[in-house]
Amino acid sequence: MSQHSADASLLGYYFQGMYALVKLLDANDYDRISIETFDDVYLDGDVKTLYQLKHSLNSGGNLNEKNDGLWKTIRIWAKMVEKEEVDEATFFIFVTPLLIDENCSLTELSKNDSNRSRVVDDLLMEAKRVAGKRKIAKSKQEALPYKTRWPGCEAYLSLCPEQRVDLVNKITIHPNNFNIKDIHNEVTLKIKNTVPLGIRPKLVERLIEWWDRRVVLGLLNEASRDISKHELIQYIVTLVNELSEENLTDDYGDRNEEADILGELGGNMEAQIDLVNGGKSRKKRAAVARWQARNQRERWLDDDLINGIELKKLDKRLINVWDDYFQTMKYDLEDEDENVLAENGRSLLDWSHRKAFQEVIPVREGWRQPYLVQGSYQQLAEDLVVGWHPEFDEILKKNSSNQEGEK
Repeated sequence: MSQHSADASLLGYYFQGMYALVKLLDANDYDRISIETFDDVYLDGDVKTLYQLKHSLNSGGNLNEKNDGLWKTIRIWAKMVEKEEVDEATFFIFVTPLLIDENCSLTELSKNDSNRSRVVDDLLMEAKRVAGKRKIAKSKQEALPYKTRWPGCEAYLSLCPEQRVDLVNKITIHPNNFNIKDIHNEVTLKIKNTVPLGIRPKLVERLIEWWDRRVVLGLLNEASRDISKHELIQYIVTLVNELSEENLTDDYGDRNEEADILGELGGNMEAQIDLVNGGKSRKKRAAVARWQARNQRERWLDDDLINGIELKKLDKRLINVWDDYFQTMKYDLEDEDENVLAENGRSLLDWSHRKAFQEVIPVREGWRQPYLVQGSYQQLAEDLVVGWHPEFDEILKKNSSNQEGEK
């Protein structure tokens, strides 16, 4: 497979998920949608709709009865009709960036309440033509033509006349369809009447990111493959609330599995945990929280949802609350041995992760995710602004001086 065809396939798979988002935004309240189940996209509700998608960044050319992509799709749908796997409430949608040839009977499949008898006959004529050409080639012991088109033609020919009529009556063609480049605009159009203009661009961006992850989780069977309209609307409502002036978005709360743990370790943050014999589990949770908090803070700043002054005020509050615990601990343990110092330092470290977020005034009134406080404390520990061991400052600065001297 060439690099070009590989890229096209990847874009095609990605388009399936994004197309499903657009369709679900248009769907009824109790509908559900899935990707790569009964078809490329399957919308399940009072009406069951199977979408077969043909994606392309190049919309040149026209669609007619000789289109290989159409026949590949007919093969799939004809088998379902032949095996009686569909009922009266099931419909097939062929989605393509191509325009339909105006002289072609397929134009009837893009209309409502059209006469489709000509389509049934024209498809049958093309299927018989392909079968005849292959028969002639076989008799001459030549290479058989129409390898891509033939399986669809064969499936269509295997249907009885009534089944062919039933199949064609279930098909609708959506020509001149949008492609992956247009997804942002398509989603924006679908939510423009329900989402305030000021937050619309940021909401659409986050909605697409969330949907992309949600589809992947479904494909990995880590979540239901079916995504309900209720789940989608619920997330949009959450985003509207988070993007209001009184609140902030939570972009990293459910992305802890993506954290680059090794990339977070190796500096003062890890050294501070080692000083109190914190072990691997405390290092891992510290690395994850720091990754989440740093990325979240940067995302807010990039999107102008918060300013640097607010974050500096939060850090100041973190330092003040920590300092109250730290100075008291340091005074009480002045004459204790190293084991006692490390044990109490671990307790302070655990406090920063388990309880501090409940004691520190949040960055915004509506913000309640623990990882911002947890991870910000770890960043402050990396910068040696806070620490856990009563003598962290002296020990780490001494180690730093010794390393500089060795150089």
